Amino acid sequence: DELHRLGKFSAARTAQVATSVCDVLAEAHGAGIVHRDIKPSNVFLHRSKTEEQVKVIDFGIAKLTGEGVESDMSATITGTWVGSPAYMAPERFTGDPYDGRADVFAVGVMMYEMLTAQLPYQSTPGGQWSFASMHAKAPATLSTIEPAVPPALDAAIMRAMSREPENRPSAAELATELRTTLSD
Repeated sequence: DELHRLGKFSAARTAQVATSVCDVLAEAHGAGIVHRDIKPSNVFLHRSKTEEQVKVIDFGIAKLTGEGVESDMSATITGTWVGSPAYMAPERFTGDPYDGRADVFAVGVMMYEMLTAQLPYQSTPGGQWSFASMHAKAPATLSTIEPAVPPALDAAIMRAMSREPENRPSAAELATELRTTLSD
């Protein structure tokens, strides 16, 4: 609601909110849980008189990973996607194995949207496959849309949205990187 009300967040507020989301995800990933539906409507901003708390909600479609858990995604129906396509990592569309870095991709998309008031990947008419094909083109860098975005934050977000999961940071690594951008 706040993102719709304000249109855009400042770089500092974006980094603060995303850092808190990454902290929650790092805990979840450490426990073998992939959220699979990180998006602004699943991030609850709770304000008290003195502070804001960021809460990640709706683990309803989370996936358990790790030892003792089948890794073939048999808990979901083959050929279906669960989650919000605009925030889904490319490997989620192709049926390739995925881990917590798929959530990191979604955090990157969310930060991009928080800073620019637009999604990095624009779909075209054509149903579900239009979402999958949108990843074929790299999104515009943040600095081309919002020149005021600090280069370090721009770089962190673009790494989080890397098409290759192995090039993305973990949630804990992204949180550390965002804290560094906040202290600069």
